[in-house]
This record gives sequence, C-alpha cells and structure tokens, in this order.
Amino acid sequence: MPATSAPSASRYPVYEGKTITEAQTTTLLLVDVQSFQNSVNSLVTRTVTQNMSDALVSFAYNVGAGTLAASDLLAHVNAGSFSAAAGQFDLYINLGWHRLGGTGQLPCGGKALFLNGAGGTRERWTLPTVRLM
Repeated sequence: MPATSAPSASRYPVYEGKTITEAQTTTLLLVDVQSFQNSVNSLVTRTVTQNMSDALVSFAYNVGAGTLAASDLLAHVNAGSFSAAAGQFDLYINLGWHRLGGTGQLPCGGKALFLNGAGGTRERWTLPTVRLM
C-alpha cells in the first residue's frame, strides 16, 4: 500500500505526488527512531527503565534531540529525580503555534509511559540496523 508521506519526510526527498511503499516507510521510521534512540543513549547518564527510555526517545522524536538535550527533563532524569522529570512532559503540550496531540499530551503519551516504568531498570538497547536502499 503506497504512502503519501513518510516519517521525518523533511530529511528525505519529498515532492507532490511521490509515493513510497509501506516497507519503505517502515525502514525510514526505523532509521529515524534509531537516530533518536542513539541520542537518548548518549544523553542519559542514569540507568532508566525500558519504558522511561521509550518515553524519552518518543519525546526526542516529537520535539527534537536538541530540545531534549537542553531540557530540565533531561537534567532531572540524569539527577535521578524521576518524579520531577515526569512533570516536565506537561510543559511540552503546546509547542510553538500549535497544540501537540488532541489529548493534552505529547503524541507519544510520554508522561504516562515514563511513569509506568519508574520502578525497574534497563540496560542500553538497540534497534535492528536498517539500511536505506
């Protein structure tokens, strides 16, 4: 099934009428997510749970790794202040001129995902390597 847009399409050649396959869209998404995962892995100095890591990757995907790097969210995570870190997700509901998500949350549901994982730990993890053809 062809798609009319792709994840992070601004990083890839896009023009009106261009279509890509579902497999190509999945590959592009995996490449993008892996990039944000690598950013989170390099920025986070504290051991966090899988859910916390997933929430941080989703956060970076939605607002940018640079925003995460400069955020109090990251500072709280690296200080081990996970409750304070979770509260930071609420500050990113409105970004610029538009509201992110219709539910008053980031599209990733970051705060709920982050809080769901506040009890355990995780090791560094990686996605499968994919190559663009």
